[in-house]
Amino acid sequence: MHASELERTSVDLQTTPFIAPATPTSLLHPHPHLRRPPSTTGTMRLQLSSLALGALCFSTVPFANAAVDIPADTPVSQLIASANANLAKGKAHDALTYFDAAIHKDPSNYLTLFKRGATYLSLGKNLQAQKDFDQVLALKPGFEGALTQRAKIKSRNADWAGAKQDYIAAKKQNTEEWQQLEEAEGAEKLSADAEKAGNWEACVTHAGTAILVAGTSLELRQRRARCRFEKGEIMEGVADLNHVLQINPGNPEPYLKISAMSFYSLGEIEKGITAVSKCLHNDPDNKACSKLRKSEKAIERTYKKFNAFFQKKQYASAVRLLVPQKEGDEPGLLQDITHDMAAWREAGYIHPNAPSGLYSALVEQTCEAYTEMNNKKASRYCEEALKYNPKSLAGLLNKAQTQLGADEFEAALATLQQASEEHGSTPKIQELHRKAQTLLKRSKQKDYYKVLGVSRDADEREIKKAMRKLTKEHHPDKAAKNGVTPEEAQKKMSAINEAYEVLSDPELKERFDRGEDPNDPQGGNPFHGSPSHSELEATLADSQEAFLEAFPEAFPEAFPLVEHLRFGSLHLSQAFELGKDGEELCCLDDTITIAIAGHAGVPERLVAEMYDDEHREFSAVTCGFKCTFA
Repeated sequence: MHASELERTSVDLQTTPFIAPATPTSLLHPHPHLRRPPSTTGTMRLQLSSLALGALCFSTVPFANAAVDIPADTPVSQLIASANANLAKGKAHDALTYFDAAIHKDPSNYLTLFKRGATYLSLGKNLQAQKDFDQVLALKPGFEGALTQRAKIKSRNADWAGAKQDYIAAKKQNTEEWQQLEEAEGAEKLSADAEKAGNWEACVTHAGTAILVAGTSLELRQRRARCRFEKGEIMEGVADLNHVLQINPGNPEPYLKISAMSFYSLGEIEKGITAVSKCLHNDPDNKACSKLRKSEKAIERTYKKFNAFFQKKQYASAVRLLVPQKEGDEPGLLQDITHDMAAWREAGYIHPNAPSGLYSALVEQTCEAYTEMNNKKASRYCEEALKYNPKSLAGLLNKAQTQLGADEFEAALATLQQASEEHGSTPKIQELHRKAQTLLKRSKQKDYYKVLGVSRDADEREIKKAMRKLTKEHHPDKAAKNGVTPEEAQKKMSAINEAYEVLSDPELKERFDRGEDPNDPQGGNPFHGSPSHSELEATLADSQEAFLEAFPEAFPEAFPLVEHLRFGSLHLSQAFELGKDGEELCCLDDTITIAIAGHAGVPERLVAEMYDDEHREFSAVTCGFKCTFA
């Protein structure tokens, strides 16, 4: 019977999964739940809830919080059968209850001890498992199963010499386990040498090889965490520190580091607060953990308020919580985080190589908020956001907008391409991309905004003001005094008028903003059948002579007008600069009538549209004046 049970046990052990320990197993008694009831009951009452009394706070293994009544006269064989049945159902904790009862009745049964040890091992309770294997070997020296399992436990703890001794006793030198042990032992030594040499990459690699075997080695986990932090792998280093806490939860230092770096470096607010709260759960009087938690909770409260405003697109209210708006305001969340991080770095909780994840995320949101507000402060924060994260979407969008404003259209397209590759084609990226393409196309044609020296968002008043200013500066009379030829002055004035013609007309301006030049003959002429350019000039030239003959002295200001009254040239309001609506300037035998009507003049295409060939008449009243020629 013993031989068959031994064979079955060996098979069970090979298929039993190992779960990393989640509790300080030294706190647990191997069988603390065995209690004898008063003799009058005639039964032995075993409480399942007392089985892992100390482990409840830490273990993640499900626990059946129920009572099991085991009659005192239950045979050992039946107890073992019940234990095996519970194992088959995945109820390892219940199985332990029956194993304890069986061992209590027959403490010399090494196979039952071995099975209980294997059950402890499956739950990650290595210390209890090793104690059972020690008892098995005391009862049955040389028992191969116990030697092999104990060797594995020692290997997991990086007890290389002890593990080798057990493998040798079990005659397992030529096995895969032995080879893995030797490889892990060598890797552990290489990792220590690499750390001393400052070779962080090699340290992490070799420590990782050793940890594949020695997963519960405190020193290996701590070493790899240190090397990962030096290498800049903060998230991975924090993961190693979590394993350190599973092995040794009594040390507060890992809690502080996990919390501070999760919260401030990785921007994982909830994880950071949870870690430091666990520290206080273990040690409520720990001042360092209490101080860190207080700081993190204060940041969290303000962050939640900010995020609520931000999600509602109440950007003005949101940024008030981030940065002071005027002298005397609170420092703001960004400055609070900067101050806290400096303090925790100095305390050693945050590694020097750790990023400022929470701060950089908030800087990016500040950039986005100010951009949405169309506030010039956006540039400062967007540039800072790109320093922390070159892939920042808000930063890249603001950069593209800045490049568009500086007429760097191709650079803006490159920036938007980068944004699209990193974040996909968002509606905002598409909108700016279309705008950049339009502006690039326009830049290769005429830029009427640049001609008038106004921004693309200039209103009607600004456009009119710029036109008047330029007209005065480039007036032919002044141009002559400045040594500018009449031809050059005329060319400049034509460009000014052409620009004003487009930008002062909402419809034409809209077309131009879409990338279409209303004055581009390639775009089609809406006034088919109108007289040619030469015909118009000839007609206007005849009119100039008549005008000069009629008013040689009364209106000397008109000379420049008549001299340059060409197809698409001066506006009358520019030439006379009177600006008086409806004022009749002259009337001679009902042949020539000129009247000022606001600021508008003679748009090139409208002149063509208004021309009446039969009566040789230009009627452009809607454009600002009327010229009727006999």
